[in-house]
Amino acid sequence: RKSVLPTGLHHRPWKRIYSLMRDGDSLVAFRKRMEDWNKKQGSISKSNTTTLLVVKTTKGDVIGGYADVPIVPLASNIVGSGGRSCLFKIIRNMQQEDGEKEEEDPVVDVEVYGKDCILSKKVLFSASRRIVAFGGGGGDGDDNGKSLDDGFGLCLSDGFARGTTARCVAFRNEPLVDDGAFDVLDFEVWGFVFGQF
Repeated sequence: RKSVLPTGLHHRPWKRIYSLMRDGDSLVAFRKRMEDWNKKQGSISKSNTTTLLVVKTTKGDVIGGYADVPIVPLASNIVGSGGRSCLFKIIRNMQQEDGEKEEEDPVVDVEVYGKDCILSKKVLFSASRRIVAFGGGGGDGDDNGKSLDDGFGLCLSDGFARGTTARCVAFRNEPLVDDGAFDVLDFEVWGFVFGQF
């Protein structure tokens, strides 16, 4: 929690806004749930619409992104950009320090990308393209012509059934899963509760 979220959210209660398993793969349902959340939280303060997107792949990988802008904006524009947004992946280490396989709880590590970048980062929802994406998706390169930006840092498409992840300049990340493409087992978006006692 502390490695991904800004300090002000560490002790905030969480609320699940959307779940693929609970709410289905309808882009309309996703959009409605996100817009309702943004309206409710945005009436308190615009900064209260931050969310955490978590994806579990069919291979057991857990990856995601923190968005400090609404994933589904209330205005007509489709791109939000936030300096504190980041990507992450959970790494489960099944080995103990002495090299023997651990039977119970694995050691969990979180790799976070982009939290300290000063670049503006894009969070994109496009109903026409049917995607939710983090990152630029551009083709920037370095002085030697090597691409620094191979696509979106994280992109969900095809009714949230599939996704891709690539090296992305905005988050300075490597792909979040080994193959770069993955099938989605579950996908959830969590919000943070403000203004309740």
